[in-house]
Amino acid sequence: MALVVLVLMPAMSLSLYSIYGEYHVIGNPQILQAAKATVTQQHTGKDIDGMLQTLKLKLQQNPKDARGWYMLGRSLMAIQSYDEAVVAFQRTYDLTGDEPAILFSLADALTMQNSGNLLGAPEKLVQRGLKIAPRDPKGLWLAGLAAEQRKDYSTARRYWSTLLPLVSGDQASVQQVQALIARLEQRNPDLVPAAGVIQTINLEVDITPKLKNRANPNDTVFVYARAAQGPPMPLAVKKLKLSDLPAAMVLSDSDAMVPSMKLSSFDQLILGARVSRSGNPVPQSGDFFIEINAPDRNPPTQRIVLQINQVK
Repeated sequence: MALVVLVLMPAMSLSLYSIYGEYHVIGNPQILQAAKATVTQQHTGKDIDGMLQTLKLKLQQNPKDARGWYMLGRSLMAIQSYDEAVVAFQRTYDLTGDEPAILFSLADALTMQNSGNLLGAPEKLVQRGLKIAPRDPKGLWLAGLAAEQRKDYSTARRYWSTLLPLVSGDQASVQQVQALIARLEQRNPDLVPAAGVIQTINLEVDITPKLKNRANPNDTVFVYARAAQGPPMPLAVKKLKLSDLPAAMVLSDSDAMVPSMKLSSFDQLILGARVSRSGNPVPQSGDFFIEINAPDRNPPTQRIVLQINQVK
């Protein structure tokens, strides 16, 4: 089976373990029953056992059907048949080799088979997959959980901070990842950002004379930083008046709008300043603004100049 078939298949939803990020989930009857009900609804009343038997029969007739083994593994994970799911994903791997989606799924199945323990063989599979696909959401999720189990909290946060902008289109996933990062920081208040990550940004904000003459001294100026890849909402914001310009200021993690989404949570940032004639924080036509890419490694002493020189 060509690998392209596997690539085009819908991404496998995270297992119960991955969705909830809690190691006791296997023994929680309420969660398991809710998940079973969801699976049944997704199959619109089909007989899951009958479907599995049909798929198994097809695989007996065509044991080299990698797509079929993968689908079987997904179905078995959904009904918590983890031992069989491990076999199905192992067969898929034997047919496809180091395909990231297969490596992550096999690691996930092994983890569930071992009561939520990612250490050992599962983590090695995850790391092999991340070498091929370093920004795969499921791989980053599992790698973070493994690091947390090893009590390597800084590495866990790094994985989940990388994951956060990748799931920005799904609010439920964003909240789950934010909760995991917040849990790490609550349990480890001395947790420091990874080396090289921007924590403090020294800025000097000004506006060109031409645009300044077209504005009102009482117009609102928003100065902000946002993730280069991720949610459009600013990570940190400061507010002043046009009459305050030129102005020197510092944006830091203490200015975070959401505690779990700080400057230090993202490797690449966009810095901006905007004159809002209406005072509205949402950008509007006619606003004066500037946006630039922040240096990847910004020393705390380096001052970055933002000169407002464009019209939206």
